[in-house]
Amino acid sequence: GKLPDAGLVMSRPVDCGLDSVSKICTPYSPKNVMFSGWVGDDDSSFVGLRACVHKVIYSAWLGYANFGCDIGGYRGDEDTKDAVNFLRSAQLNAFLPLMENGGGGEHRPWMYTDSEDSLDALNENKDKNTPRGPAS
Repeated sequence: GKLPDAGLVMSRPVDCGLDSVSKICTPYSPKNVMFSGWVGDDDSSFVGLRACVHKVIYSAWLGYANFGCDIGGYRGDEDTKDAVNFLRSAQLNAFLPLMENGGGGEHRPWMYTDSEDSLDALNENKDKNTPRGPAS
């Protein structure tokens, strides 16, 4: 059938239970309706980043086409703000189909560091996520 002219279905491609770092993930959203998705609300930590990576791998293995993680994690606040984790998360997300900056707490990149080098690194990663032309 014909898809509606407006709207975007954004949902989780996989569900990995309640583990902090999931061992097994199962399909969550039907592939024929999930056009863009985030892999879940992970902690703003390296443990959360690792959980994101597991769910990204499972999403790809299960054949989902478009997904990403919250840069810097979703569950967090000012106490969990970590510039290194934020930068590593941005670097990972630059190579995913969906690069999403959002979540709990502060997510404006310039609020994580005064360093021009860190901001330049974030801009370079953003540019890596920009499509350059048709896939060959």
